[in-house]
Amino acid sequence: MFCSDFKEYLRVTGQALAQKCSANAVASSQVGVGTFLNLPHYPTTGDQVTSLTGIDLSKSMLSVAEETLASFDQTATSVPLQSVRLIPMDAESLTFPDGTSTSILSAASI
Repeated sequence: MFCSDFKEYLRVTGQALAQKCSANAVASSQVGVGTFLNLPHYPTTGDQVTSLTGIDLSKSMLSVAEETLASFDQTATSVPLQSVRLIPMDAESLTFPDGTSTSILSAASI
């Protein structure tokens, strides 16, 4: 799919992937969370994501994600904001204990 507007790309792919990958999830992880622009696009129907862990290799991107999260209105997403954790981690070497996440999403990582 081609989108000339990156925010539109995130909206479309983030929503589609989140709904497909997290539809039955209660604990989800997002690899390459970046600036967290797809946070409002998690599913609002069906089983809800009750906790979300965003990981990124870049600590500076995680800082931007933290700013996005801090300024976000809870009514704009189905994910409980108090349950979101942002941590630095390499997606090639995930260090989560088994059973930490029921789904892992990668919406816009390269």
